Amino acid sequence: MKRKYTLFFPNNTGSFSEQVQSIFELLQTNAVDVNLLFVTVFVASDSDVDFFLKKREAVVRFQKSFPQVPICVLAQAPANNALVALEVCFTDASVTVNYKRWNNQMSYTIATQGDSRYLFSAGLSMDIQPGHSIPSLKIQSESAFSIMQSILTKEELSMDHVIRQWNYIPRLVEEVDVEGKTYQNYQIFNEIRQKYYSYYKKKSGYPAATGIGSSNGVVTISFMAVSDTLCEDALELSNPNQIDAYNYGQEVLVGYPLLEQQKKTPLFERGKVLSESDQFTFFISGTASIIGQETVCIGNVAGQTTQTIQNITSLMSPDASERAAQLIDMNCSKEVAYLRVYIKDKSDFPVVRQICEEQYGAQSCINYVEAEVCRTNLLVEIEGEFNGH
Repeated sequence: MKRKYTLFFPNNTGSFSEQVQSIFELLQTNAVDVNLLFVTVFVASDSDVDFFLKKREAVVRFQKSFPQVPICVLAQAPANNALVALEVCFTDASVTVNYKRWNNQMSYTIATQGDSRYLFSAGLSMDIQPGHSIPSLKIQSESAFSIMQSILTKEELSMDHVIRQWNYIPRLVEEVDVEGKTYQNYQIFNEIRQKYYSYYKKKSGYPAATGIGSSNGVVTISFMAVSDTLCEDALELSNPNQIDAYNYGQEVLVGYPLLEQQKKTPLFERGKVLSESDQFTFFISGTASIIGQETVCIGNVAGQTTQTIQNITSLMSPDASERAAQLIDMNCSKEVAYLRVYIKDKSDFPVVRQICEEQYGAQSCINYVEAEVCRTNLLVEIEGEFNGH
């Protein structure tokens, strides 16, 4: 099943409400003869209360036109200074799509084509009302993973069927002192991820995934899972110039361990490739300027962007997986389905955009947002999906 992506930006410079109205009118006008799989909304916010108010407004407005489609709203400001932006994942009208709900709260999508079945879920998080207290990041993470597991179970799938996962963590690299010990938000999330994967995953390997910051809100997860046959054909990709994240040493993990004696590593593959009828799909995890397990080009946003692109290219080369190279043509032509570029400092947007457009073309579906990356010395991170032919 071929997934397609498009971006919508407001056609006015008015208030947040006016810009939200604008992007959803654009979506309604253009969402003809297609099946929406899920949408992601990016908003600029200056506090948790501000974000929860904007999130509620965006969800209410969206559900007036698309009451069943999964929606994820994130506190990641569009890098082009709009107050809101919309990223849409959709497929052809020929694909059978059913929208379902978990616990009368979370929408998710089941898409089927032939014998293949896909599950898309977006925006899994605690329901926090504006002005209410926010639980600890540990509780936030456990809640998001619990919802994820419940949806998978309802559809007779498991964590082993998840091919792609997005993890949005508020104030990602912030460190908090508790009784003389320092805990980092990203590390807390990784500990909870390890807990759930250890209990629910039965097979080796992990999803392609992104762990990225949001300025406000709570831990939020989106994911894509596939049926048995597709899952069995999915192949892990590794960059020969990088250590896989789940093999990182303790020295690059920040803060105290939350649950046991040693800190838990981030559990994701650098990328995965999936055979789908007449094409291959390359799922590229959040990728940054890391060689081995060390950050390179520190303080140089152009250098980090270039190195990140080189790492993505390496992930789709024959060296990325001996098994994949035996089964598919890793030298096949590849086109961008979408890229999402996370920029730590919005002032770096022009430099990053120029490099990305020189590499991938100005017409590619590239979404630039402001977000904190998983290390304090990383300035940019890029994820994506490529179609191979």
